[in-house]
Amino acid sequence: IPLHVSKAHSVMRKLAIAALMITGLTAAPREVSFPTADGGVIWADVYGAGDRGVVLAHGARFDKGSWGKQAEVLAKAGLRVLAIDFRGYGQSRGGDQSAPGSGEKYQDILAAVRYLREHGAKTVSVIGASMGGGAAATALTHARPGEMDRLILLAPVPAAEPERLAGPKL
Repeated sequence: IPLHVSKAHSVMRKLAIAALMITGLTAAPREVSFPTADGGVIWADVYGAGDRGVVLAHGARFDKGSWGKQAEVLAKAGLRVLAIDFRGYGQSRGGDQSAPGSGEKYQDILAAVRYLREHGAKTVSVIGASMGGGAAATALTHARPGEMDRLILLAPVPAAEPERLAGPKL
């Protein structure tokens, strides 16, 4: 093999490896905070920038970081993803009148849905797991008509008033 062909092959190989490394990397999430209706503050990680939003609501043993891999996949699919920390997790907190375990976590979901809407999301789906599923179901019963477009519950805690869960669900 002539020397110039071998060098060109080496350069092309290095460029191909660099391209694979770059395309395999995902942008780090951006941390944001926003208020709840009862005066609390919710911290969340934002992935992606699409006009279709998804709120990820964690279970009791987890936090917003536990959704990292799923959030990256959804963001690569063109969705704007908001993985929240519920009040009492990370830096998130409820309002002055809230008490731990008082069932007000649904307000954290509604605040997240409204944050995405205010930042350009035309649709917002909510995926809730375990405790987050129960909070997401309760949020749907308190949401304004059309505010939450879809609800996905993953092994949720029992939902209060399940007969009030209107709209598309999975």
